Amino acid sequence: MTVAGRPSGRIQSLERMDAILDVIAHAKDGGVRLTDIAGQCRLHKNTVFSLLKTLVALGYCDHARDTQTYRIGRRTFELARNAERNLDIVTLVRPLMLRLVWQFRESLSLAVPGSDSCLVVSTVEGTYAVRGSRFQGQNAPYHASALGKAILAFQSDEDRALILHRLKLERFTSRTIVTADQLDEECGRIRDLGFAVSAAEEEIGASAVASPVFSRGGTVIGSLAIWGPSARLTRQRLAEHGQKLAKECQGLHEQ
Repeated sequence: MTVAGRPSGRIQSLERMDAILDVIAHAKDGGVRLTDIAGQCRLHKNTVFSLLKTLVALGYCDHARDTQTYRIGRRTFELARNAERNLDIVTLVRPLMLRLVWQFRESLSLAVPGSDSCLVVSTVEGTYAVRGSRFQGQNAPYHASALGKAILAFQSDEDRALILHRLKLERFTSRTIVTADQLDEECGRIRDLGFAVSAAEEEIGASAVASPVFSRGGTVIGSLAIWGPSARLTRQRLAEHGQKLAKECQGLHEQ
């Protein structure tokens, strides 16, 4: 990348920093030396060195003194993760929901994480006459719903501990998990399986299975659940659907 032929109206120093970051990001070995950056950007070494000092100070680059190379820094990754969280998850997952509703005939709901529960942002109703669903704008509890447990299980250890500390574990049915220790153990099982099950834990006669939805960087940004009556969604069928759902959600960014 070069800064030659720069259109008017742009701030030169910012454009040069962008060129520098682009060179560093595309370095084959993950790091690049000052002379190589200057050569690829067609800038004087002193100019590049001055801009790199600012980028390192702000956290956009890291300087490895032993090899005298520059790498992408933590601040760059933080901004990328924050930007990805704001991508429209409905746009990403909706085609999969429409495809799976015809395959399973059950309703599907998509949720995103909140402070003390998750929020349903999209639902596609199934084709059975008797069906279960959650509608857009409804909350799903972290401890009792498949949607909530799928998100909670794949949060970072720190975030999950904070949520567990402040959660009010309301009992909805005799099967509802009502202690933080039990919920933490359940989260471990969910991580092993790749999906979460709620069998009459939130509502008598209703069951669901959900899988987490991840960003490209591996952060959980939501969950997708299949809903239906417990009589139809038996434990065996929930496990079968869960395995399929987990595989489909893992491949979302490859489609």
